[in-house]
Amino acid sequence: MRLHGIAHILVNGAGLTVGAQDEPFVDQVSDVIDQYVSDLLAIRNVLEPLATLRLDGTDFFNGG
Repeated sequence: MRLHGIAHILVNGAGLTVGAQDEPFVDQVSDVIDQYVSDLLAIRNVLEPLATLRLDGTDFFNGG
């Protein structure tokens, strides 16, 4: 939602400048991306044990 809010501000004509108290835009986007990566890794950690149930023995998480 935070990234959506940032995009909404930009699309509606706000500039890339921020007030002295605000976190810089690049830092805000970086924080959102870091959270997405963290969430995706958590999902992978939940799903990884299920890979052992594959009948063909293919290791999906290591590219083969």
